[in-house]
Amino acid sequence: MFKKILASADMSYEEFLIPLLLPIIVIFIVIIVTEALWRAKILRNEPARKLVHILVGTFVASWAFFLDDKSIVLLAVAMFAVVLISRTFGIFRSIHSVTRKTWGELFFPLGIVACALLTDSPWIFAAAMLHVSIADGLAAVVGVKYHRKYGYKVFHQQKTSVGTLTFFNASLFITLATVLLAPELQGNLLIIVLVPLASTLAENLTPYGADDLLVPLTVTGLLLSL
Repeated sequence: MFKKILASADMSYEEFLIPLLLPIIVIFIVIIVTEALWRAKILRNEPARKLVHILVGTFVASWAFFLDDKSIVLLAVAMFAVVLISRTFGIFRSIHSVTRKTWGELFFPLGIVACALLTDSPWIFAAAMLHVSIADGLAAVVGVKYHRKYGYKVFHQQKTSVGTLTFFNASLFITLATVLLAPELQGNLLIIVLVPLASTLAENLTPYGADDLLVPLTVTGLLLSL
């Protein structure tokens, strides 16, 4: 498989593997540090999980600027395999130690693969990933704090009006920055209206962590079509 990929891209093993080392090392460091904080009881449950979510997701958003789509897909598949093994055997407890039922940590790498295959634009890929990491991550952290006062349930999943508003505002900021910076999207004001609305709706109505796949697909699809 690797030989076919390298032959089609006219690359050596070193040229293909060396750029992959940085993402692997960074993700490994984030997980190990978070796991240490979890075991030291400094971070627990949703905050620990979302710290990994935000840091790794924000880093993933930069991948399309220095990696090709084949490398991104390969890294995402490896991420899926590691998370699946960790979930099965309880290796990285900081990632999985939440009381609610969620498969988000598995949907997230699938979202990376989908976006990498759908778009060649690093800006669109970055916007989609930042919605998963920053917008969704902040919404979850804020939601945990205020769920008793502003909580409601969608498909038996706990949501909060404050968390939803946080997601919308973060999405608005990310979308505005994307429209200002991406050459192919500059001047398209319709994007600024539709993407925050559609992505917030997707995040709010998708149960069991599937928003980690549906939200980036929604953002990518809208940005490509508009």
